Amino acid sequence: MNILITNDDGWDAPGLAILRSVAQDFGNVWSVAPLHPMSGISHQITFERPLALVQTGYQSFSLDGTPADCTRIGLTQLQVSFDWVLSGINNGGNLGLDVFVSGTVAAARESALLGVPAIALSQHRCRFKLPYDWTRTSWMAELVLERFLGVRRSEASSELHALLNVNFPDKYHTRQDDQIFLTSELVCEADQDAKREFQGGLKILECVSDRRPIPTEYRVDQEGRYLYCGKYHERDRSPRGDIESCFGGAITVSVLQI
Repeated sequence: MNILITNDDGWDAPGLAILRSVAQDFGNVWSVAPLHPMSGISHQITFERPLALVQTGYQSFSLDGTPADCTRIGLTQLQVSFDWVLSGINNGGNLGLDVFVSGTVAAARESALLGVPAIALSQHRCRFKLPYDWTRTSWMAELVLERFLGVRRSEASSELHALLNVNFPDKYHTRQDDQIFLTSELVCEADQDAKREFQGGLKILECVSDRRPIPTEYRVDQEGRYLYCGKYHERDRSPRGDIESCFGGAITVSVLQI
């Protein structure tokens, strides 16, 4: 299986490294990711200038374009027939109406438009500016990829969709003292036991994307300029939608229409 990964946080983002590490257990992985962070850029495509593709490692490239550009270049210019495109793991949630502004989701959507099934993966964070350990994110990503990439196309039923939006809850990342850090490629047996226990208690819920509006609060500075100050984790939510479910501690999976 050939897997293309990308993101909107940039080619050197920790979430991309985690996704590559997890995806390697399921197939042969390439990455094409933006040279610079491109959060919130939605589905912009670059037409007005040439794009530079630069190799950054083994089957890894940066592109001075948008997330959707990265998917398009990866699928059409690498001379590889890809089975899946994975976008993420985004540093922050992409829940509800976020999918319309998210570069992470746009990269996955571009893949679906070109006929290759795709998954956008995002990690909701309550305390965005604090240091973050991605270990449990990787454990959650393993479960999701096993559920969807582990399904052969010939055996797939409703499990295999063209475009999926996955969000990991922040509930399990609130304490730093109970985290197990990935300090080497070797994980001790005690850590493996913790991983199995953690994964065994998780719920993966297929949810509808919440249609509640994104917070629109602004404050005005001394020069009369507007600064967005909406509180993401306090946003309105509908019962059993992806926002409420993810905030409540479940991994949410939403099937998006293209």
